[in-house]
Amino acid sequence: MGGPGWAVQVGSFASQDNANRLAEKLRSAGLSAYIEQRPEQSGTVFKVRVGPQPGRAEAEQMRATLAQRFGLDGMLLQQP
Repeated sequence: MGGPGWAVQVGSFASQDNANRLAEKLRSAGLSAYIEQRPEQSGTVFKVRVGPQPGRAEAEQMRATLAQRFGLDGMLLQQP
């Protein structure tokens, strides 16, 4: 699970299996990927995130790495 700082969200899935596959792929590459489960109007959504990073600059670098290595277009999120 994430902690304080910044995270990069790389996916949002209706299927927990799909979220687990992506998170496992990232973990096997040595990244700290985790899944957050969120209720939404259409049902539960499983969000795959990488982090936390202590600052925004580090999170931006992580986002660039995820794009280059995995073709993932991430979104930065500040974690409480």
